[in-house]
Amino acid sequence: MMPFRLRFDDSGTAGTSPYRIVDARNQELRWTNHFLDVQCLRNFSPRSLRSYGYDLLNFARWWCRRKSSSLAQLNESLLLEYVRHQLQTQPQPTPQTVNHRLGVVRCLYRFHYRRDIPHDRIRT
Repeated sequence: MMPFRLRFDDSGTAGTSPYRIVDARNQELRWTNHFLDVQCLRNFSPRSLRSYGYDLLNFARWWCRRKSSSLAQLNESLLLEYVRHQLQTQPQPTPQTVNHRLGVVRCLYRFHYRRDIPHDRIRT
């Protein structure tokens, strides 16, 4: 498992977010950075891009520890596991932080798959 970090690099081309999620070898995590680039094109402020970057960094660190790290596998049950994970960390994030992170993850999923995160099938 590669540790991720948020890197600031304002030497990129116009329309590219200066905030990049990278691993220990400085390799970019494409599925997060592509989303950040589009938010930059939508003229999000640098502060918003930074906030989204940290939210995505938190999610990516949790998500990429899983056996299947394909974002396509995300569902509401896994999202609840992510909330539980956040509530077990110290210092514990505020409810506003948890909700903001969830909102960003939902937007990320919708961006990549053009639909909302699926609900689990109800087992009877």
